[in-house]
Amino acid sequence: MPRTRCRRIALFVALLSAATQSPASGAPAPAAASHSPCSSSPVVRCAEWFHRHDAGSIDPEAHDEATDVAVGPGSDRVYVTGIAWDHGDTIRTFALDAVTGAALWTADYSGEPSDPPSGDVSASGGHWGGDFTVAVSPDGNTVFVSGWNVTLAYAARTGVQKWKALWRTDTAGGRTASDVGVSGDGSRVYVTGSKPDALNPDSVATVAYDAATGEHLWEATAAGPYASFDPVRLSVPASGDRIFVSGGDSNLETIAYDGKTGTALWTSAFAHEGVDWTSRAIGLVAAPDGSRVTVSGPGFSRGSAVTLTAVDSIVTVAYDGATGAVIWGDAWRPDGREATSASIAMSADGATAYVAGSTSVTEVPTGAATVAYAGATGDKLWVTHQDVPGVVERAQGVLASPDGTKVYVATAESTWTGVAFGLYTTTALDSASGSTVWTARHAV
Repeated sequence: MPRTRCRRIALFVALLSAATQSPASGAPAPAAASHSPCSSSPVVRCAEWFHRHDAGSIDPEAHDEATDVAVGPGSDRVYVTGIAWDHGDTIRTFALDAVTGAALWTADYSGEPSDPPSGDVSASGGHWGGDFTVAVSPDGNTVFVSGWNVTLAYAARTGVQKWKALWRTDTAGGRTASDVGVSGDGSRVYVTGSKPDALNPDSVATVAYDAATGEHLWEATAAGPYASFDPVRLSVPASGDRIFVSGGDSNLETIAYDGKTGTALWTSAFAHEGVDWTSRAIGLVAAPDGSRVTVSGPGFSRGSAVTLTAVDSIVTVAYDGATGAVIWGDAWRPDGREATSASIAMSADGATAYVAGSTSVTEVPTGAATVAYAGATGDKLWVTHQDVPGVVERAQGVLASPDGTKVYVATAESTWTGVAFGLYTTTALDSASGSTVWTARHAV
């Protein structure tokens, strides 16, 4: 879902400082929008900085499209990756100063003549499909970027490429990466994505590389009834050797792998009573010790005996990290409305899971909502709604603060007809109660 991530990233990059630091005193406010003014109120804050990346356009109708963002462990740098359509379909990665928003370096990758075909090369020679994602090593020294059939390692301080690893294939279908993660000890890099072949055009593969050299360590392909995957995301716990991959075509299918060997440990799916079908996961988060993984995605209902007509609930399930057994599951929708999930996060201690999504009435978007679950039991701790009269609040992402006191929800605002206001909002919620602590808005 690259387009969804793009909208979320634009917001997070614009408001990252406002969401993680105290606003600078006397910081000038951007031009106020008539429907949501940026003021000096302690509850309504202004973004500390906004960065619009433009490395020079060849085609005036083309653009750079951000798809993922990561923050270094020292919180001093922000790393963004995406695609530069006007530069030969290039994977572009850049670093920003987290305090000022200043651009620090930019690195481009457009492939080389020696690169084997990835299966996602267009007739014009450009690439398409997949996602472009970024992760940072635990020590903050290396930035890993994955997309198409390549994984790249950059020096975090300079942007110099350290190594390149290609997902080699003997089939015409090729491979397309969709997510990247790093082991807790920083020794391995994991990439998951599609691996179509003649027998199963929708299979999923996960590969591990040596983080220092890019050496291929292992590769695992999903087998059995859950092989018809559209892979979305992986989650790597801070400790332990398990990794989790989820994003199947139905019922939040999830696979656990041994991170050292690639051995599949378990495969599980979840069907909630009263929900006719739950599609691929929008995200998953593992507890720091890997003892539990929580997955969320949209639930559909049937308008007739055979037709699935509408997304009407947010389905969330927690699996036991060791066995894949379902610990708890929930399908949430507000009274008189439908709901669909957009993002999931977990508190640093793993005690609470937060799911952000959007609500609607007969498929017309109305607002954003956040649900907090007790990680071990699935008990709902609180639910919040963000509704502005005449404005559609679309949830884009959710984050939990490292100290566990706040939850940050990112939204984009538009009119009822879908015309964008160009207004991005980050709301800080009290993690214990769900009450609003402050709101930061930025108009573009």
